[in-house]
Amino acid sequence: MLKINKTTISLSFLNNDYINYKNKSVILETSIPYKESSSISHVDMSTYGKTSDFLMVFGAIPGKTYEEIIEMSGNYTGGMIGPKLKSILETIG
Repeated sequence: MLKINKTTISLSFLNNDYINYKNKSVILETSIPYKESSSISHVDMSTYGKTSDFLMVFGAIPGKTYEEIIEMSGNYTGGMIGPKLKSILETIG
C-alpha cells in the first residue's frame, strides 16, 4: 500500500455513479510524498487544489479565507462542499 500511495494518480474513490467511473471517480492524494498528517483520506492536491473540491486537499492556500477560495474556484453553488466531495458523502451515506 505504501508503494501504491507514492505513485501519482494510482488510487481513487469509486462513487455511486460507477457506470461512469472514469469521469466520476475521485482521485485520492498520491501526488505528494507521504508525510505525517497526509493520507489517502485527502483528495489529490494537484488535481483539486484550485477547484470547487479544494476542501479535502492536504494543504490550504495560505493567507486566503474560505470565501476568497470559493470565489477563486468558481463560486460553486454548494459552497465549500464541491461536487466530488458531495459524491463521496452521497456514496458513503
